Amino acid sequence: MISDDFYGDPQQCIFYRAMQLTNFKILLILNSCDCAHDSMPFRRTWCVFEMAACLEQASATLDIATSGSDGVYVITSFFTPTEAALEKRKVGAGMKAKVRRERDFPVRVAAKSLSNNIELSSTTVEVDKVRILNTLCSKPKNELELPPLAQHASYGRIDKQLNRMFAQIVFRLAANDNSGDFSRLISEALRKDVDCTNLELKLGGHRCVGEDDR
Repeated sequence: MISDDFYGDPQQCIFYRAMQLTNFKILLILNSCDCAHDSMPFRRTWCVFEMAACLEQASATLDIATSGSDGVYVITSFFTPTEAALEKRKVGAGMKAKVRRERDFPVRVAAKSLSNNIELSSTTVEVDKVRILNTLCSKPKNELELPPLAQHASYGRIDKQLNRMFAQIVFRLAANDNSGDFSRLISEALRKDVDCTNLELKLGGHRCVGEDDR
């Protein structure tokens, strides 16, 4: 059990401490988008817990990467060093490069980031999920291994916050959504997080990138 060396407290486990050392700068690496388990991290309790830890951190950034037969796809919270240099030389050039880099990220995979459900997630060892759910409910450390509540407001709140956070990260891909289904998922994820009081969507760059830039 991962957290045993830290007295059963998920916030003292080695993964959480590593995130603290990086000021919660996270790269979420998904399985290949060519396989059936491409969205596995969104269904694993430890992964959801680690992503949820970013919600309360002002310094947190969350980038998403996957791969496929055509290459590697990455969506980043900010510019890469190359893009930042382009933006410094010419305003808008870095954003144009960022949009071009991210637009081929598979919409099908991105859509799976918008339906997080901590209650339905799983762990290899059941007690790890018990401890994590109790931690999310702010249970004291001596109660972390008690049976978790079947329902708690914290579960739904975290699910909605995660879905909104990912919507802010992947919303640009809606430009590639011919069916409108992905756009509706984005809209729903943004709308349902009613506790969000500060929503920022950066729309720059799309008008700069056309078919001739492919």
